[in-house]
Amino acid sequence: MKNRNVIVLLCGVIFTAACSSPSVGGKSWSEFTAKSFRDLDPKTALSDSGIPLLVSDVYEKKWGAPERSASSAGFYKLNYENSSGPFDRLVIYGSKKAFPKLATAPPLLVADVTGNSSAAIKRPQSFRTTMIAGQKVNWFQESASGGADGAYFSTTGFALKDASGKIGYYRLVIETGDDNPGIGVRFGSVNLKR
Repeated sequence: MKNRNVIVLLCGVIFTAACSSPSVGGKSWSEFTAKSFRDLDPKTALSDSGIPLLVSDVYEKKWGAPERSASSAGFYKLNYENSSGPFDRLVIYGSKKAFPKLATAPPLLVADVTGNSSAAIKRPQSFRTTMIAGQKVNWFQESASGGADGAYFSTTGFALKDASGKIGYYRLVIETGDDNPGIGVRFGSVNLKR
């Protein structure tokens, strides 16, 4: 029971650090990404966001329609989730405003459980890249898996323009196992809705 409590506590530390710590891409990145999922409402129509809709037809066919939510501030979220397996999802965040730039990949946060204490250790990492809608986009591992969550991977912010010239800004997040080799492919499954 003591080890389980340590793991649950550590997962909370890692999740909090990954979502809000200045160590994960700087304070402006953390604040903006936190704001992008605040006040999202499943009753708000995605068309109210005013930006082109980025979707994953591949994962909609594989896992079904995503959970949809949006905010009056111009953000939306599509959550594609594997209902037959835990810790397996693709999330698309859309925004009217550009995400802050990340000059370097944030350190990977991993659990260090030694004896009766636990802490989050920061490990340096480099960006990896994948092609999304015809352009190279950087991505990184945000946190390692723990007892309550899978590993989290995130793209940096990127812009896409639809055929009418309307621009949207996006960030993708994947939750899966630490050693999943298909992260870049999953990120690359998205496209602007036509």
